[in-house]
Amino acid sequence: MKIEIDRLTVRYAPMMMRMPSMACPVWFSVVLTTDTMSG
Repeated sequence: MKIEIDRLTVRYAPMMMRMPSMACPVWFSVVLTTDTMSG
């Protein structure tokens, strides 16, 4: 699971930096979901 998250992070980080206003809410929801699933 961790490896998949890292892979997604590497893939989406540049895109998120280009459009932060749209990416921030999505990124936070992903992080919250990941934290919840990891316990």
